Amino acid sequence: MAGYKNLFNTLNVKTVLAAGPPQMPIVETIMEQCPLSLLQIPSVNQLLSLSYPHYAFDKYFEQARDEPLLVLHTSGTTALPKPIIITHDWVASWCRATQLEPPPGTESLDRLHQGNRMLVMMPPFHAGNLMPSLFDAVCNQTTIIFPLPDAILSPDHFHDHFAGCIQHARADIALLPAGMIHEIAKNRALLDLAAQHLEYLFYTGGDVAEPYGDAVASRLKLFNVNGATEMASYPALRPAGPWNHSAWKYIMVHPSSGIDFRCHSWDAGDAKYAAVIVRNADPADRQPVFAVYPHLNEYHSGDLYSPHPSAPGLWTYRGRADDCFVLVTGSNINPLAMEHAVVVHPLVRAALMFGQRRSRPGLLLELESGNEDLSDEELIEQLWPAVEEGNREYYEQARVGRDCILFTTKGKPMRRAAKGTVQRRPTLDAYAGEVEEFYQRLG
Repeated sequence: MAGYKNLFNTLNVKTVLAAGPPQMPIVETIMEQCPLSLLQIPSVNQLLSLSYPHYAFDKYFEQARDEPLLVLHTSGTTALPKPIIITHDWVASWCRATQLEPPPGTESLDRLHQGNRMLVMMPPFHAGNLMPSLFDAVCNQTTIIFPLPDAILSPDHFHDHFAGCIQHARADIALLPAGMIHEIAKNRALLDLAAQHLEYLFYTGGDVAEPYGDAVASRLKLFNVNGATEMASYPALRPAGPWNHSAWKYIMVHPSSGIDFRCHSWDAGDAKYAAVIVRNADPADRQPVFAVYPHLNEYHSGDLYSPHPSAPGLWTYRGRADDCFVLVTGSNINPLAMEHAVVVHPLVRAALMFGQRRSRPGLLLELESGNEDLSDEELIEQLWPAVEEGNREYYEQARVGRDCILFTTKGKPMRRAAKGTVQRRPTLDAYAGEVEEFYQRLG
């Protein structure tokens, strides 16, 4: 609720629009805690069953280019969600980028979904939903397929709904949150259906653990969509020729994106580069982010990447710069390798590595339900091979020991953004007392 309040206050929001009755529980909670008025709007079924008079929009682009079209907000993965005002010019910049000619020796990934049928299962308010739903549909003639309006897209309900959609909606492509790739990889029947009915599978909004991505990429063409709410998705390429199923985790950005990969850290030989967007000199080729921040000539995305060991131009996502933490020794630790190694264990629902300004790193684990009868010692014994696999990516002083594993408590799950990703900072804030007690025990 703190995130909603921050957005409402920042934007001076006075009214909430909601379909009903019945109202969604979140609407009732908002109305109880925020001094806002409620405007009842028709349901999706009502909107689709009515005819409407033509609404004329008479402004030329030059008149409307800097006017707001809509307001999105960041996911809140690392901090409170903040509003991002999307102008007509922002949309034009992104649509122009999707039409760029690929350089020689490459092919455009953006063109894969132009004129095709795309199933979009991202949260409706997320940029990963609105960009295809509003802008691809209009500018790229993409047919967008939505799940049913009352569908619940949590992991518990995802399987049946995804299976029904791809069996009956004749989609060429599906766009999913990263966590749903894990669900497909863990369910052989679901993976078989996806391979049978889809040609491409996109994911966005987070990272995918390598074993899960490898399993899905072995059956169909998988790739990730990188970007952010304020930047849109990067114009994406791939090397020309046969599809490389092993390169699903890598991106190749178009030179016109203006992305400069600058060295962030080189800890124990592990090179990580920060993605910085440099404004293009030609005003007609301005990137979307500079419609949000017109006073900037460079935008530091905060995203870290590492280059492919042998293929020039390919980069793999390594997390957010603010995901990394520094031990008291000065070592810069990227937690994703450990978290990915452990989260593929069937006992584990989520993993979060921590240790900012501490002598040793720790690991907070949220378990799948049904393991309440196991003691911590029994759990650690079963999980230890996965932890050891993660430890292989770190030098000795940065490895997680058996005595450095904590478990979330019942009724206090890790905090999550709407797209399903763990909110690192809010989760660590919620477990600050437990973490402090843990380090006191270590001495």
